Amino acid sequence: MVALVFGALFLNFWLACGTAVDKLVDADHDVMFLQFLETYEKSYESEEEHLRRRNAFVENLKVCDERNKMELAAGGTAVHGVTKFSDLSQEEFRAKLLSGLIIPPDLESSTDENVEERKLVSTGVTAKDWTGIN
Repeated sequence: MVALVFGALFLNFWLACGTAVDKLVDADHDVMFLQFLETYEKSYESEEEHLRRRNAFVENLKVCDERNKMELAAGGTAVHGVTKFSDLSQEEFRAKLLSGLIIPPDLESSTDENVEERKLVSTGVTAKDWTGIN
C-alpha cells in the first residue's frame, strides 16, 4: 500500500513539474507496475531484476494495446490486459508455461531408463492410441 501511495505522489509531483509526454507515459507505467506488484504480491531479489521485470511489464502492455486494437478493428470482443504473468518476457512465458509437460523435481535429474514413462504417469498423461489401428 505504501508503494502505491508513493507512486501516486510521485506521479502528481511529476505532473506538477510539467514533464514531456514520454516521461508522463513512463510515470503511468511506473504506477501501473506498482499496482501490479501490490495486486499479485510480487517482489524481486535485486534492483536489476526489478528493472528487468518492469521493462518486460511495459513491453507486455504494448503487446496488449496492439492486440486490443487489432481485436477492435476485427469487430471482436476479447480484451487483453494485465495478468500475474505480465512481468515475464514473451520468451520466459513460452519456456515456463507453454512447454506442455511439467516434470516433478524428483524426476528431473533421474537416470532411470523408465524415467520418460514415469514423467508422463506422474503428470497424469498416459499413452493412448487414438487411431484405433492398434
